[in-house]
Amino acid sequence: MNQIFEVCLVALTLAASFTPSAAAKPVAGSQNSLFAGTWEGNINNLPGINLKIQAVDRNVSGNIVFYFQQRTDTRGAWHVAGETAVPLLAPHVEGNTLAYEVEHHKCHGCAELGPNVKFRMALAGTNEARLWNLGEHAESDAGLKLVREPDASAGPAQTLQKGISVQLPVASNATPMPDADNQDARIVAVTKSGSVYLGTDLFTPDALAEKIKGSLPNGDQKLYIKADASTPYANVEKVLDGAHTAGVGTPILLTAQPKSSETGTRVSPKGLEVLLVPPPGSQSTAVQVINSGQQEPALRINNRQVPWANLQTMLTQLFQNRSEKVVLVEADGRLPFADVVHVIDACQSLGAKVVLAAPRQ
Repeated sequence: MNQIFEVCLVALTLAASFTPSAAAKPVAGSQNSLFAGTWEGNINNLPGINLKIQAVDRNVSGNIVFYFQQRTDTRGAWHVAGETAVPLLAPHVEGNTLAYEVEHHKCHGCAELGPNVKFRMALAGTNEARLWNLGEHAESDAGLKLVREPDASAGPAQTLQKGISVQLPVASNATPMPDADNQDARIVAVTKSGSVYLGTDLFTPDALAEKIKGSLPNGDQKLYIKADASTPYANVEKVLDGAHTAGVGTPILLTAQPKSSETGTRVSPKGLEVLLVPPPGSQSTAVQVINSGQQEPALRINNRQVPWANLQTMLTQLFQNRSEKVVLVEADGRLPFADVVHVIDACQSLGAKVVLAAPRQ
C-alpha cells in the first residue's frame, strides 16, 4: 500500500463526519456470497477499516467502521483516536467486485451533507481483497489490503442485528440467545479500542446508563454486551457499571463458539448470563483473575493461588454440600476481556452462577 493512499484515507476519516442512515436496498445475485464476512484493513500498522458484509437469501448488505487515526506531530506515532460506523449505500456487485457508497458531512460536526464517498472492493483471493476510495485514488494504485477473518468465507456463523463488528471471545459453555437476533434487542458493543456503542450510536460510559435505562422502560428486556476479546476488561467494567446503574441485574455477554466441523451452517447467537449482585443469602466463592505480567494471568480462589488446570477441580471441591453454587469473579481491568470470559465459562460449566464484582474505586 503506498504512502499517498495511507495519508489520504486517514485524512478522509479525520476530516469527514459520517452519520448512519437507513439501510441500503439489498442487491440480488448468487456471487454476493463471495463477499460475506468481516474484512479488516490496517493503516499505519493500526486498525483502519472494519467492513462487515452479510449475504442472506441472495441479498447483500453491511456496514463499515472507520477508525480515526491521529498523531501529535509529523514525527509522532499514529494512534487510534476514535471510530464511527455507517451502513453501505447502493451496493452493487459485478463479478468479483463490490461497489458501494457512504454518506459524509461537509465538515466535522456540521449538519450539511456533501456528496457520497464512493468505494470499490475487488477480491484478490479467497480471503483477501483490495479497497479503493474512488474520490481520492486511482484504481491503478495498489489499494488498501483487506483480509477476511478466519472461517468467514464459509458464511456468517453468527448473525446479529445491524451494529458494530467486534471479535467475540470464544466460550464452550455458552447457551443459545436467539433473542439477540431480534431487531429490538438491546446490544451494547465495546470495541478493541474501548469505544462504546448502543446499536450503532456512540456513547460515553457516563451517558450510557441513562440511555440503557430509557431503552428498557419496563425493566424486563435483556441487555446483551458484545465486547472485543482483546479489549481491556476495564472497558467492559464501565459498561457493566452503567448497566447496574440502569437497573439491569443479569446482562448477557455474547460469545463466539468453538470451531464447528459443519461449515456454512447458521448458528444462533450464544452468550453467558452473569449477575451484578449476589443472590440474597448466598455464600460466594471468590475467584480473582490477576495480571501476572505473563501470557497467562494468575488465579486465586478464596485468596489461595491455584493453577489454571486446577480451577474446575478446586471449585468442585468447594461446591460440595452447597445447595447453591455462586462464584464472585474479580478481575484486573488490564487483562484482555477474553481471559475473564475464560474464567466465567469454566465456572458455568459446573453449573455455577457467576457474579462480576463491581470495579474497584
